[in-house]
Amino acid sequence: NLETGIMEKDINLSSLVPDANAYFANDVAVDNDGNAYISDWYAGVVYKVDMEGNASVFWSNETGITSGVNGLDFHPDGYLLVSLVNVNDKGLYADYGLVKIPVNDSKSAKIVDISTSGFTGFDGMIITSKGNVVGVTNNGTSPGGNTLIELSSKNGWKSAEVINSASIPTSTTVAVTQSNKIYVINQDFTKPMKETWTIQQIKF
Repeated sequence: NLETGIMEKDINLSSLVPDANAYFANDVAVDNDGNAYISDWYAGVVYKVDMEGNASVFWSNETGITSGVNGLDFHPDGYLLVSLVNVNDKGLYADYGLVKIPVNDSKSAKIVDISTSGFTGFDGMIITSKGNVVGVTNNGTSPGGNTLIELSSKNGWKSAEVINSASIPTSTTVAVTQSNKIYVINQDFTKPMKETWTIQQIKF
């Protein structure tokens, strides 16, 4: 409850994928009808929870990209954009991609073709009011999200290209204000003192 701060409902999502080795609810997005979509990085699925609290498996990763389901956001035209990414033993992103999933037909999900260099998978990501995707990505040389990438599409996310990038400190997620100001959370998990983590505005 946003007014009282009291939790009104606790929904068990792990029971929907009983054979998964582990579970990690990673990101959440809400569609035009109030349905919530939750990515599970370890189980490799996206859950759906409707306004009545009914939960189901909305989409399972059968793309051929053997990655966990990470960041996601809802596009007002009626589909999710979902990041697929794994982290290898060196702490670098591997086996990554971006998937477009229509909310009215999850079986018609398609991998977004990103042919330009610079995209190496997203952790946290968001769709801006311009319709672009801004996400935290690994620069491929050192662990952690070290680059902020902006993707743009001219064909409804059948394909996309990198239009902006900026080096950032180690980060996991991004937020965009209504005035299109971009902020990242600087989270260095090697330092246990969370008081040192900061929120920083990034300009391309």
